[in-house]
Amino acid sequence: PKAVEAAVPVTLAAPLGGAAGDDISLIGGVGPKMEKGLIELGFTTFAQIAAWSEDDVATVEAHLKQKGRVAREEWIEQAKELAAGKPPRAKTDKARAKDQE
Repeated sequence: PKAVEAAVPVTLAAPLGGAAGDDISLIGGVGPKMEKGLIELGFTTFAQIAAWSEDDVATVEAHLKQKGRVAREEWIEQAKELAAGKPPRAKTDKARAKDQE
């Protein structure tokens, strides 16, 4: 069988506006290892994650070696909520987000 190359998602060479980006670890299921992998792909903001296409999800899951995780843990939906200013879903993340204000 012929190997199919995954489309590379749009990534940033540098953070938006010179800022460090959002604390993407506030997305439930994004721990230090997942966060590092997302940053390696250039994803540093909730808006970027909220805008992922199916191809982006496939590429991210292949890079992270976590097939099905994005949908299972609702990363896109959580990113949309966080980008809209809603608090994180997990209690521990809510407390951490409040401390960062």
